[in-house]
Amino acid sequence: MRNHPVFAFFCLLLFACLAGCMYTNPTGTPVTTTPSPVAAATQPTVVSGTVITAVPATELARIEEESLGVASGTGSVYQFRGSLSISGGVYKSVEAIMQYPDGTRYVFDAGGMGGSKPVVKTMILYPDSRFQGLTPKYFIRLDGNDYATTYQYTDGTIYRIATTDSAVPGSPS
Repeated sequence: MRNHPVFAFFCLLLFACLAGCMYTNPTGTPVTTTPSPVAAATQPTVVSGTVITAVPATELARIEEESLGVASGTGSVYQFRGSLSISGGVYKSVEAIMQYPDGTRYVFDAGGMGGSKPVVKTMILYPDSRFQGLTPKYFIRLDGNDYATTYQYTDGTIYRIATTDSAVPGSPS
């Protein structure tokens, strides 16, 4: 009879469980429970439809502007000096484009960039001197797709940044 204490413990446990199941309401009215405010607040809200989570735009490429003006020492050569860099990926064709209000475009063709190829290239463009004083729009073309750029001034340097959400619809290839 070594198992007598273990048997007694299980009987007591079984009785305690069954006692809770055999409870009768002395008033005879049905028992209803309402969730507490804390429990109600932690319940998930179900919304019908598609949930769209905004993803921050990813930088694809940037133009760093060193200067836009008459080249020092020449007195008359109007030029843009800067560098073109890509943030990631491999592109067979990368171009930096300056477009003036009349639609005139100046294009720097960097060729392929990324992977084992350089991800930063120095660039120089020579716009016509009649565009002095005008502000061009900047685009970056990656494998035939144009991306508008946004202006960013950081620590004395001007950047034109193309992101995943700045694709130009119907851009020329």
